[in-house]
Amino acid sequence: MRFREIGAASTPCGLSRDAQSKDDGRIRFDFGLAMDHVFIEDLRVEAVIGLYDWERALRQPLLLTLELGFDNRAAAASGALADSFDYAAITITLRDWALHWNGKLLEVFAEDACALLRERFGARDIDLCIAKPLAAQNLGCARVGVRVRRTFA
Repeated sequence: MRFREIGAASTPCGLSRDAQSKDDGRIRFDFGLAMDHVFIEDLRVEAVIGLYDWERALRQPLLLTLELGFDNRAAAASGALADSFDYAAITITLRDWALHWNGKLLEVFAEDACALLRERFGARDIDLCIAKPLAAQNLGCARVGVRVRRTFA
């Protein structure tokens, strides 16, 4: 069902009007799962990552930009952080996790980060971009990295 019938009255387009809203006439939309996003841009984390010996000898900075899709309506209605994503908890968790991560490919880091976000925070829709500034500097370009988008049921 694309629209939820809330009250008895409907508009000509089939959108329902809320009969319990004391006849304020407002149209109530319900398109199913909304896809609003919480975002964090250029979160700096450090990790041992890379294929080359010089990369494996140090913790290098990574810049994470992520969007977590969710239905904002519950948080907007309740005003409770429990109905949204806690930016501070996400950034602290990602920084701590990255410090202990040790691998070679950025693609693996991205998949592991998505799994972490899903398991710890219940994220179902994740858009994650990870840049390797030191690799970009060594290659003579502005940015290099990987971007993944994952949707979980």
